[in-house]
Amino acid sequence: MNLFPDAARRYPALLLLLASIVAGPRVAEAQIPDTFTNLQVLPEDIDRDELVGMMRDFTFALGVRCTHCHVNNGTSFADTDFASDEKPEKETARSMIRLLAQLNQEMLPALSTRGTPPVTMTCKTCHRGVTRPFLLSQDLILTAHEQGADAMVARYRELREQYEVAGAYDFREQETSEAADDLAEDGLTAEAIALQELNAEYHPESTAIWSALGALYTDAGRVDHAIAAYERVLAINPRARGVRERLDALRQ
Repeated sequence: MNLFPDAARRYPALLLLLASIVAGPRVAEAQIPDTFTNLQVLPEDIDRDELVGMMRDFTFALGVRCTHCHVNNGTSFADTDFASDEKPEKETARSMIRLLAQLNQEMLPALSTRGTPPVTMTCKTCHRGVTRPFLLSQDLILTAHEQGADAMVARYRELREQYEVAGAYDFREQETSEAADDLAEDGLTAEAIALQELNAEYHPESTAIWSALGALYTDAGRVDHAIAAYERVLAINPRARGVRERLDALRQ
């Protein structure tokens, strides 16, 4: 069933969303068929160039290649089976296209405060060039729970090196601090400490981070570390509220 028989006319933004890569545009496009089968969301008579452009835009949004959604039975682009539904990612892509159509054509136009020209949602709105549209905090918390503190720290450094310039993740101190707070609430104190120490490495003048470390060290029984953390707070801001009292209590 084709849910969008006139998608090209009614949903111009939608036609910039579909996923797969075109690696080496001129070579790859020559290997893409002229006609298409098993189109369940897009119009059956969609123009070939338009579809190729959609595929390219979608891959940039998710940071993937054709084989993320499509089956490849060989070693070259020509061996790709575009019609196959074997990979579940292809059905996920269809669901996401339907979701975007609903957002852009039904829900957003219903907002009384929507501006002109209207802003529309795209795949990149959420994915930002990554396959799984996690927040940095979500990615780090999941890694900490599944693999521990060392893997979480390594994951942070990997994401920062790969995506800091691209802006795919929020590397400001608050995002990382919130992840550390959640880990502490989950009873993963060692992981929370490791994450806040990493946060302090990149934001060394943040009194909020050093105060949080002082509390975490105290909970972990690491009194000397807690004292050093609170002293760092006072070195940055001698008038920091409540810090001297905490230090006096730890020194008793």
